[in-house]
Amino acid sequence: MKYHISKIAEICHAKSFGNSDLYVEHLLTDSRSVTQSRDNLFFALSGYHHDGHEFVETLYQSGVRAFVVRKTPKIVHPDAVYLLVDDVLKALQAVAKDFRRQFDIPIIAITGSNGKTIVKEWVNQIAGSYYNIVRSPKSYNSQIGVPLSVALLNKQADFAVFEAGISQKNEMSALQEIIKPDIGVLTGFGAAHQENFDSPEEKLREKLLLFKDCKTIIAPADIPDLKSTLNDLFPGKSDALITWSFDDKADYQCAQQIVKNHTIITIINSVEKTEFGIPFIDQASIQNAITAYILTRKMGLECSKVTQKMEHLEPVAMRLEVLEGLNNCTIINDTYNSDVNALQIALDFASKKTQKRIVLLSDIVQSGRTEKDLYQEIAEMMSQDEIQLIGIGERISANCDFFDSDARFFQSTAEFLDSRLYLDFRDAVVLLKGARKFKFEEITRVLEKKLHQTVLEVDLNAMRQNLGYFRSLLPEKTKMMVMVKAFSYGSGYVEVAKLLQEQSVDYLGVAFADEGVELRKAGISLPIIVMNPENSALDLMMNYNLQPEIYSLSQLRVLMNRIKNRAGESMQIHIKLDTGMHRLGFQSHEIQEMLSLLDSEIVHVSSVFSHLAASDLPEEDEFTAFQLNQFHKMYEQIVAVCDVPPLRHIANTHGIIRHPKTHLDMVRLGIGLYGYSSQDKDFLETVIQLKTRILDVKSLKAGETVGYNRSGKLLRDSEIAILPIGYADGIRRKLGNGNWEVFIAGKMYPTIGDICMDMCMIDVTGSKVNPGDEVVFFGDKPSAKAMADKLETIVYEIFTGIPPRVKRIYTSES
Repeated sequence: MKYHISKIAEICHAKSFGNSDLYVEHLLTDSRSVTQSRDNLFFALSGYHHDGHEFVETLYQSGVRAFVVRKTPKIVHPDAVYLLVDDVLKALQAVAKDFRRQFDIPIIAITGSNGKTIVKEWVNQIAGSYYNIVRSPKSYNSQIGVPLSVALLNKQADFAVFEAGISQKNEMSALQEIIKPDIGVLTGFGAAHQENFDSPEEKLREKLLLFKDCKTIIAPADIPDLKSTLNDLFPGKSDALITWSFDDKADYQCAQQIVKNHTIITIINSVEKTEFGIPFIDQASIQNAITAYILTRKMGLECSKVTQKMEHLEPVAMRLEVLEGLNNCTIINDTYNSDVNALQIALDFASKKTQKRIVLLSDIVQSGRTEKDLYQEIAEMMSQDEIQLIGIGERISANCDFFDSDARFFQSTAEFLDSRLYLDFRDAVVLLKGARKFKFEEITRVLEKKLHQTVLEVDLNAMRQNLGYFRSLLPEKTKMMVMVKAFSYGSGYVEVAKLLQEQSVDYLGVAFADEGVELRKAGISLPIIVMNPENSALDLMMNYNLQPEIYSLSQLRVLMNRIKNRAGESMQIHIKLDTGMHRLGFQSHEIQEMLSLLDSEIVHVSSVFSHLAASDLPEEDEFTAFQLNQFHKMYEQIVAVCDVPPLRHIANTHGIIRHPKTHLDMVRLGIGLYGYSSQDKDFLETVIQLKTRILDVKSLKAGETVGYNRSGKLLRDSEIAILPIGYADGIRRKLGNGNWEVFIAGKMYPTIGDICMDMCMIDVTGSKVNPGDEVVFFGDKPSAKAMADKLETIVYEIFTGIPPRVKRIYTSES
């Protein structure tokens, strides 16, 4: 979206002061998520624990120049603009409503007590290969999240799928006015947030307000009074209702059959009978899959295309996760999700396991029911499934009489942990259901089996900050391409690509076609350039809409013939020029022959580019200027025969920082995204940290030796910590014998002895470290750059040398 600030002021009924000659493109509510700062419009929202006005000055220093506020900031800058409104949230919603009116595509809105995010993501998994779908990021379904989701609409979209969630009265009408859905989905109706409504009927009426203008409404048939309530709100609206059920009369009659780890679902309506399998057996997934099937069929997808995708549905990372526990236990971690409906879903999931079942359940808060009714129902659920209950909290303990005699109760999580009762858990499924304040993650920590404890931690917030910094260096119209080759510099293709897509970069760059295919299969729809395309992969690139770099005459001839053999097809390509790097690329004397081979009917030159050889070296600035000059001369020959001028790009990370003249139409950001550059280090955040934990600590006498070849000779009585990380995890053997220090609890400790394949040792003499303590091999301190210097290499090699067996962990506060 792009608006002149005067238009924003008009929409919000705002009093404007400051620089009135600004355009804004991105809506921002979180000061931690600044990206392309000059285009951001910050809404200074106030909540229970924060006031956005406190961050206005910080954001100004980060480059933001447009602010919606309800009070004048302490410092007013003449080059910024401030829109003064009575209600910042309503202003945000008003802008989103105006933006929504510019689109005439089918909009789908999903609400319900459970399953909104899963249905949304599964719809994208099923239909995303055939349609361009805009959807809510994560679980953006609130009064703030919905406007931010709608702001992602674009002219290329075929459909949009947005979640809408409410927790109290008089919220849904505002969301309906923003989304204006054509198709509505009600995934289910349960007790969540019931405490804020006078009755279930009142809450149902509130949810159904979302469907005011919907031409199609999809819902389970077993929701009491659904049709009558719809008609009461909107006369005749039940005609738009499409229902499904396993038992009741419905438009879609459904049946299920569980076979090992799959479920065969049969769906019959007045037109057809369909049967397909899904790789899940729990009731929640079965119900969500049925909803996703009906919805994608209503979106116009053929039955065969939908059912084929159903077989390969992937889990959506929500709160519930299955972990391997100690003593042959399976841990079902559903912490922070403790309403009765969610409990029943989790119990159903646990019932599919063959082991005995133990449930750790905290007080259930905000149920809107009397304690007697609430805990009596829970006790009945437990007794029917022969489950051992461990209740944690004052309220569940006070209602202990409802439960079987073998149930145990504790006043707090700390009291349970102190009892060490968990040491008796063996050969069991242990389900954790806890409200947030009970901190059940502490229980998860002691129950989970510790496998390979070495992880590569990737900070996605830091990555966003770095992206924002590099964007702040560019002219307004310069596009951004980000390199995600080599497993995104070791940090993981899919997760990084999803973040970059969320942040609206313009292109992604990969080295080989199979990297691009993996991203397409993960739902990445951004343009992807393959930098090292092999002739054998040309068909694959066409099948997955990948755009090759073209660097030689022979390669271009092969490509042209291949496309001609696929009648009616064309391809976007990117011409690589050799301006002095002397790797791939056309040299100046080849330009005319290259142009003679191009057929504009089947290939479209999207960009022309080259590669700077030494943009980080001040002593080579003259050569960098020579390369840029060569590029301009070669480009002029190409653009002279193009109907549409191709994009120009030559700048890499150091070109962005040191050589503004190289910014041109687009830049290619690489290692800088991950926090490393020879310049501007103070402005970049550390993204990647390699961490492990101490396995054991030994006390050894002077004269003894440590490790292979007895190379670690002790000159004094020493304490040696053993770490589960070695050269098979990317730690070079050269770093042994004191050549590297690790960081533990504020102190540095040297390696001792040779680095082994799966382990190494450090000297912790005189410290108070213990098994399980966290160890940082590189990150903020010590840095990956320091490790690269020690090994006489570059940071790129350090990052890409961390193998897949090291688990990638992604952190994000947003």
